[in-house]
Amino acid sequence: MIPGIVAKTDAGVNSSCQVGTLQCQAAPGKMPAYLFAESSRHIEKRESRYMELNDTTDYQRCFVCGQRNPFGLHLVFRIEDDTIVADFQPREEHQGFPGVIHGGIVAAVLDEALGRTAMLGSHPEWTMTGRLELRYRHFVPYGLLLRVRASLGAERGRMHQASGTLTLTNDESVVYAKAQGTFMLLPPETVDMIVKQYPESRKFFGNSC
Repeated sequence: MIPGIVAKTDAGVNSSCQVGTLQCQAAPGKMPAYLFAESSRHIEKRESRYMELNDTTDYQRCFVCGQRNPFGLHLVFRIEDDTIVADFQPREEHQGFPGVIHGGIVAAVLDEALGRTAMLGSHPEWTMTGRLELRYRHFVPYGLLLRVRASLGAERGRMHQASGTLTLTNDESVVYAKAQGTFMLLPPETVDMIVKQYPESRKFFGNSC
C-alpha cells in the first residue's frame, strides 16, 4: 500500500488543505495570505517586470487555478526554492475509475505548474504549451492531499523547458507522475485580445502587454 494521508473532501466550490500544523482555505476569488510570502528577490522582480503568479483579475476562469470557476481545481501556486509549488486535494468528481483520480486531471495540474516556471526565468511572461510528456508511475488514489512541484529547465529565445512531479504532500518521495514539456511565450496579439476583454488582466500579464 502506498503511504498517504486520508483527508476530508469537500465537493463545494471552496477548497481547503492542511499541511502539518499549517491550515489554509481558499474561497472563490480569494487566496490565503501566507502564499504571498515569497522571497524578497521574487517580490522585487514581480513588482518591476514580473507576471503575477496567481490570477487575481476579473477573469479567474482557468480550470486549474481559476478561483471563480465553480468546476475548477482552485490551485494556488507559490514559490519554494526556485520551484513552482501547489498543494491540492482532488474531489469526488475528479475520479476516473472508482477511487482513482482521472489521468487528465493529473496532466492538467502538471501542465499548469510547468507553464508557470517561466516566472523563474529571464522572460517572466505567460506561456502556452508546445509539448507535454507525462509518465504515470502509479495511479493517484482518491482522498489524498497532493503536491505538484515544477522546475525551470533550458531557455531558448521565446521558448523554455520545464519538468515536474506530482507527489504526496507529506512525502515527496512518493511520486505518482512525472512530466516534462516545452512552452512558448504568448504572442503579443493574443495578450492584446485578452486584455481588451478583461482589462484587469494587464497587471496579471506584466511585461507581456
